[in-house]
Amino acid sequence: NTNLSHANLSHANLSNTNFSNADLSHANLSNTNFSNADLSNAKILDAKIGNVDLSGANLSGVKLPCNLAGVNLSGVDLSGRDLSNTNLSGANLSNTNLSNANLSNTNLSNTNLSNANLSNSNLSGANLSRADLSGARLPCNLAGVNLSGVDLSGRDLSNANLSNANLSNTKLS
Repeated sequence: NTNLSHANLSHANLSNTNFSNADLSHANLSNTNFSNADLSNAKILDAKIGNVDLSGANLSGVKLPCNLAGVNLSGVDLSGRDLSNTNLSGANLSNTNLSNANLSNTNLSNTNLSNANLSNSNLSGANLSRADLSGARLPCNLAGVNLSGVDLSGRDLSNANLSNANLSNTKLS
């Protein structure tokens, strides 16, 4: 229950640190390394989080802010999370578990989703333009998803619903 609200932790290396139940609201966390840290049930609302490294961090019970652009969430378990209407543009979500996540109307443009698990996730209205989906497990329902500029070559899309999806400049072979 550490209170670090309004603290300036920018550029700090806090990897492998236990911040469970900590109050980091309104803190400056920009360019901070939280890789493999325990942030379970931490409060990070209204924190400044530009270029934060959350790779491998435990984010269970954390209400994530709506702007996670450019954040490193590689290897994080976000399964079943509601990330609808979130800006994740340019984020690193490689090897991230997003199964059963609600990603509706989420901005995932220019995002690294290589080897991410997106099975059974809701991508309705999501923007995946120019995202790296190499090795990612995709849901079967991609209806209405913006896939412009995405490389889907070599992917088995035989059971995929691509109705009303934007496939302009998408590489399919």
